[in-house]
Amino acid sequence: MDQNEIDKDDVELMLKAAKLTVNPPPKDEWQELIDEFPDSTSPQQSSLTQDPAIETTPEAVEEQLPAPVEEHTAHPSEARDSDAAPSSPKKPWPTKEERKQKKKAKRQDKIDAINAEFKRAQHYFGLRCRPEEAALPGPPGDEENQKPELKEIDTAVAREKMLRDELFEQKFSIDNPPPYEPSTYPILVSVDVEAWERNHNCVTEVGVSTLDTKVLNDMPPGELGANWMETIDAKHWIMLDYIDLHNTEFTADGDGNHKFDFQHGESLEFYIEKLPARFNEVLETVSDNWKRPIVLVGHNIASDLNFIDNVFAEIERADVLDTQHLWQALNDHSPQATQVSLKNVCGDLGLKCTGWHNAGNDARNTMQALVAMMVCEAKMRHEMAMKKYAQIKDDEDQPSAPLPAGVLEDESSL
Repeated sequence: MDQNEIDKDDVELMLKAAKLTVNPPPKDEWQELIDEFPDSTSPQQSSLTQDPAIETTPEAVEEQLPAPVEEHTAHPSEARDSDAAPSSPKKPWPTKEERKQKKKAKRQDKIDAINAEFKRAQHYFGLRCRPEEAALPGPPGDEENQKPELKEIDTAVAREKMLRDELFEQKFSIDNPPPYEPSTYPILVSVDVEAWERNHNCVTEVGVSTLDTKVLNDMPPGELGANWMETIDAKHWIMLDYIDLHNTEFTADGDGNHKFDFQHGESLEFYIEKLPARFNEVLETVSDNWKRPIVLVGHNIASDLNFIDNVFAEIERADVLDTQHLWQALNDHSPQATQVSLKNVCGDLGLKCTGWHNAGNDARNTMQALVAMMVCEAKMRHEMAMKKYAQIKDDEDQPSAPLPAGVLEDESSL
């Protein structure tokens, strides 16, 4: 029997088994549906529901499609964007030379900032004139259109100012008090914070050293500033919160007992919650009840400043001096002078410092390095000024212009 032929009796038996009562179509109508789908024994719904009145040829379907829109109708959001001002053209990518110049200018700005920091430090010690007196007076007007006689007077005043400043430099000696009087006498405060090497949030000890610049006004500095170093007041505090934590991995000796090796007095032990009150008490005493400005000192002080600002938020500092920056300025910003450790700085200065990795010792060693750098630079500047002054006095080929009346000042007033 052909697979397309279906017995009516078989259909009835199947429907009775399903307990359904239907009236199947006559055999001839059923056969017509089978003939319409020769490849399948079941008719498909799409063909059964297809309306014969609808033409499905490609030509008929194309005629029923809507005509394409010739003009684009902008979306409301696009209309708003079109009303806005045209965007500025993107800047071209900087050339290699421009990037080089930008990098050079950035480095020069950093050098200028470090040099200014060094001069401020010298002024605090009385080893440099006030900042407003450091620059030579310039011409009052346009230099090209200035009258010759005014040019001559200004040149004479500038030259006399230079000689007057160098007379100050001649007066410097490690056996005499500092030649300048600072505009203010700040309290220098050196702070060193030691934390556990495996978790820097665990502060194990804090060192604080103070130096009153007013005491130095009538005191000769001595060799490398040894006399001034004797006035440094050093303190060392051990935090009981982490007294059992020791640093052994990044230290030379590795014994981990640095916190108990304070060499400038007796260490105090207390919990870290009392640290702000203890620190404020020290600063309040040395600053005459906060009437004197506070200048913080540290070596690579940026890391310690984060701790200081978080724990001692109430402290108002007038300035910050970084001995790492000052060492760079003293060595003319050579690449070898960058990122130098405090131990190497003290060694190059000729200081015999010991007890490293103890917060109290390191704070005092930092202050000693600051004092030594200031005195060494002043001594070198004094020697250069003496040579320059002698050359000016002996230079007969370039005689100085006559000074107008009133320009020269009595040497006793300098």
